[in-house]
Amino acid sequence: MTEWLTNISNLLSVLSAAGLLGGGVWMYRRENRRIKQAEAARAEADLNTLAAHEWKEIAEHREQKLIALQASNDELTKRVTGMFDTVGQWRDRCDEKDTRIHELELKLMSVEIRLCNRRGCADREPQSGF
Repeated sequence: MTEWLTNISNLLSVLSAAGLLGGGVWMYRRENRRIKQAEAARAEADLNTLAAHEWKEIAEHREQKLIALQASNDELTKRVTGMFDTVGQWRDRCDEKDTRIHELELKLMSVEIRLCNRRGCADREPQSGF
């Protein structure tokens, strides 16, 4: 009988130890869930911070690239402006020469109109006093 009591007492102690362990897990389930949720939120915040840092680097790189492009654009604009000044001067000179050529052509035409091999020719048209 003592044996039985010892076996029952051992069984009860094992069951109570298991109950305590299971009860402890059961009691702290909400706290464990909160801990897991906090860890998940922290991991998500870390990922968001990392993504924000990467986007910031991309934006800075793009800004530097835009500054470099703007500088090269300004340099090209200066070159083209200088070329257009030269082209404008060249065009003005050509216009002046064209004007001079037209004036000389008009003088030539007026001289050709008045030209006659004989002085005082009556056959010439239009008649001039020469």
